[in-house]
Amino acid sequence: MKKFYTLLLCALSVSSVLAQGPMRAKGDVRWFDGTVDIVMGGAPIKSGMPVSISLTEQDASNVYELVLADFKLEMNGGTLNVGDIIVPNVTFTDDNGDGISDVTGTIDDVSLAEGQINAKVDISGESRQDGSLDLTIDVLWYPAYPDKDTTMPIAVTFVGGLRTTTYYDGVVSISMLGTELADGKPVSIALSGWEYGNYYELVLADFELALMPGQEPILLGDIVVPNVAFTDDNGDGISDVTGTIDDVSLAEGQINAKVDISGESRQDGSLDLTIDVLWYSAYPDKDTTIPIAVTFTGEKRNGGIAGIVDNGAKVYGVAGAVKVDGYNGVAEVYSVDGRMIKKQMVSDGSQIDLASGLYIVRVADKSVKVAVR
Repeated sequence: MKKFYTLLLCALSVSSVLAQGPMRAKGDVRWFDGTVDIVMGGAPIKSGMPVSISLTEQDASNVYELVLADFKLEMNGGTLNVGDIIVPNVTFTDDNGDGISDVTGTIDDVSLAEGQINAKVDISGESRQDGSLDLTIDVLWYPAYPDKDTTMPIAVTFVGGLRTTTYYDGVVSISMLGTELADGKPVSIALSGWEYGNYYELVLADFELALMPGQEPILLGDIVVPNVAFTDDNGDGISDVTGTIDDVSLAEGQINAKVDISGESRQDGSLDLTIDVLWYSAYPDKDTTIPIAVTFTGEKRNGGIAGIVDNGAKVYGVAGAVKVDGYNGVAEVYSVDGRMIKKQMVSDGSQIDLASGLYIVRVADKSVKVAVR
């Protein structure tokens, strides 16, 4: 009986397995962020759970591999390590050319939780030109595997959209144990998530900090806080920002800390954050801590969505066009459902004329999402 309940909990996590994780595939990768609702036996299991999925383009046109990687689900006071679920050959078909693609895919026997769970997964739904994605994921668990006649259905619905990255440029002030370590230090913060969602991944990249006055700064690396929530309860255009990560590793594992984020985001593009870092100075002991207080004040870059590619090129939308700075070569423009719109030679400061909307722009073998006004 104990084993049965263990399998049951693992099966529930299969249905929740739309989750964040690194991609390990060959083609162009697109991330979709959103939430899932999960129902089993008519009973709600999870509602509004923030998750991410990735789709990797295959050799065939409009065929993708859907990967849900390294998923961990908190349930009943414990953590279930489900592992990866991969659905190959998920198709996107727009038969009537209206910008709405039917999404279909299936895998008959996927093994999860180190072989404790086997299930069939059917995917259906719609992908739209505005980047939104709605999926129904029907999980048919085989609880008496390898017998496939005994099944338990689990219904999962995903509502989300293509991930965007918005950059905020500003300054931070930093103090530790009452000592000021930095004041007015210029930094940039990236927020990645679904444009119409409420959860984002916050990244303060390549962060450097001198831990003592006059000391040479050390490279802490990327401070990454997943599932940062933006909540505007009263509809006044001011969102409360909250997020936390209990144990983040920095400086190549030399520093471990808890990070709590709070603040406000406003319709005018301004962003004020308090970032409380609780350094576990005797890690893995978490009882001995040193608090570090960080405040960020900044503004949205270019007043809208922009993308930075590895070679320093910047791609962003302006009125009636996409502008490309810092790059000479070929730029390709795609609709958000993968159809090529334009292919054009560009140089620093070039514009590509486009109707208003959302596009994927590919330069220097990197793709970014751009909004054209």
